[in-house]
Amino acid sequence: MACEPLHGERKGQRSIRLNKQWRAVYVIKENGQIEFVEIIEVMPHEY
Repeated sequence: MACEPLHGERKGQRSIRLNKQWRAVYVIKENGQIEFVEIIEVMPHEY
């Protein structure tokens, strides 16, 4: 699983895919601890 830095309003947060439908968003604190922000459902993009 790949860890991805986020951009825009979520700058400073990172995410990791749990599976094709869910993603965990978290931050890494200055002391190295991980704090989970939320679990979000990944929706397919509509074009």
